[in-house]
Amino acid sequence: MRPSRASIQRADLGFACIILGCLWTVAAVALIIEAGPSRGRSVQALFALACLVGTTGCAMLAFAFFPRFVQRLRILGWLTVVVASLLAIGVVWSAWQLPPEDLQLFANPGDARDSSNLAVAASLIMLTCSISLITARLISNQASQHRFHPAGAVQAIFLMFWRQHKLVGWMALALSGAHSVYFLRYPRGLEEQWTGIVAFALLGLLGVIGLFTSYRTSLALWVHRAIAALLAVVLTLHWPPILYAEAGALVVLGITALVNLKLATIIVQRVLGSE
Repeated sequence: MRPSRASIQRADLGFACIILGCLWTVAAVALIIEAGPSRGRSVQALFALACLVGTTGCAMLAFAFFPRFVQRLRILGWLTVVVASLLAIGVVWSAWQLPPEDLQLFANPGDARDSSNLAVAASLIMLTCSISLITARLISNQASQHRFHPAGAVQAIFLMFWRQHKLVGWMALALSGAHSVYFLRYPRGLEEQWTGIVAFALLGLLGVIGLFTSYRTSLALWVHRAIAALLAVVLTLHWPPILYAEAGALVVLGITALVNLKLATIIVQRVLGSE
């Protein structure tokens, strides 16, 4: 059966985004090589970072235009949840030196801290993906009202974030587990400790509620939103830079995605000779 025009258009846009992403990546690598040892202080390094942001935007668009491929990748997300949970268990056994010793994965607290910090950094990326659902919804509504071209492209991005929202939430919860249990054993300031505990509890509450509801009813949806808003406030109190980091990431990714979408549309129009 011949695919519809809309499906052909999205597939073409997806392949154009892949090509565009490869070009951004090649440019980034070339700029990093040209920068040499002084890459941390050079203009080339700044442009290379901009190119990598372009690659990220293209990857997000390609995933949106190939939903079946993303569906097959969900197994990697659940494997991340399992591995992150095992990491949290390993940190518990190592930090409290519990028997048996085989479960003590880390020889010293520093190793456990480094691993938990890496995991919580990945958790912040998952939180950014989760919050992106709100941004994508707002942009999608505006695109529908103003007949954004190509039609349905922005809506595809929203659908991607919506379909993976629960999995992303579980990944964020699991990845933050090791960080949480480590600082239960080696706490810092009182405010920092308790805001971290409350934030982890709120994130866990969102996951538990998600087990019993699909958030399709108005009450469940607004409860979810209220808890998420409270989580954002507590996380800001726990680590103030997160507010600026998340806001900046959403703005940069949103602009990057729209710019790459327009570039991909131009590529498709030039190659296929269609408007």
